[in-house]
Formats: sequence, C-alpha cells, structure tokens
Amino acid sequence: MAATFLNVDLEIETPEPLDRACGGLLEAEAFKLYDGETKGGFLATFEVKDGLLNTDPNSIINTFCDIVAGFDERARRIWDRASRRTFDIGYETDDKDGSFHSELKNDVLARVAELSADVRLTLYPRPPEHQTNREQGDAGQRGSRSDSE
Repeated sequence: MAATFLNVDLEIETPEPLDRACGGLLEAEAFKLYDGETKGGFLATFEVKDGLLNTDPNSIINTFCDIVAGFDERARRIWDRASRRTFDIGYETDDKDGSFHSELKNDVLARVAELSADVRLTLYPRPPEHQTNREQGDAGQRGSRSDSE
C-alpha cells in the first residue's frame, strides 16, 4: 500500500458553543474548516496554516499542542470539558502492493495524552487521475476479472 501524508485536522466536540476555543485557535495561526452544531452539541475542525506545507504529522500535532497549551482560562475550560478532542491524521492511499509506515514520536504522544486527546488515522482512496498508468491498468484488469466472474 503506497500512501502519502495529507494533513492533520484537530476536531473538538463539546456540549457548548466553541466560540472561545475557536478564537484561541484562530488567533494562533490555525484556520477553521468547520464549525457547527451536531446531535450531541457542537463540532469544530481546524488545520494549522503551516500544515499545508509541512509533511510531518509529529510537527503539526506539536504545533496544535502548543496552541492549546497557550489557551486562556476560558478556552482551556471549554477544551477540558470537550466530549471529543481528536488529532485526525489523513493519508491518501492506493492499492499498490507493499507496506506503509508512519511514526508518531513518543514525546508527541505524551503531549497528546496530557491534553486528553485522541489520535485517529484516516486513509482516503487516491483519485484514479492521480494513479500511474500501470496502476490504472491493474485496477481496470481487476475490475474486468471481477465483472466476468
């Protein structure tokens, strides 16, 4: 399986509006991907701005941890009461043979644990137009075989 790192999103879900926590993240060079109501309360999703240029999930998670560590008291209370705090690491994959490895460093995991947050890996299928001709041919052959069976 060949994979490419895409990004790290921080997802925060709380029973109360996230205005104060969102403000703390936005002031610290993060940008909001989503902010709205859910069945259980409110959900906001963020990326850090340097995350678009950075290819290391450890560095991006550390940046998020620095931001949360710098929250004012009100924003930190919202964070602490959140029902979910998740660092979602996204990868784009295809069906190549082989293995894929991604390492989260011990010091990063310790920081995540200190913030009572979770880590989730999300694997997105690589769009067909981004696969090589050989991969597209292999996929087409697999599709034909399964269609004829």
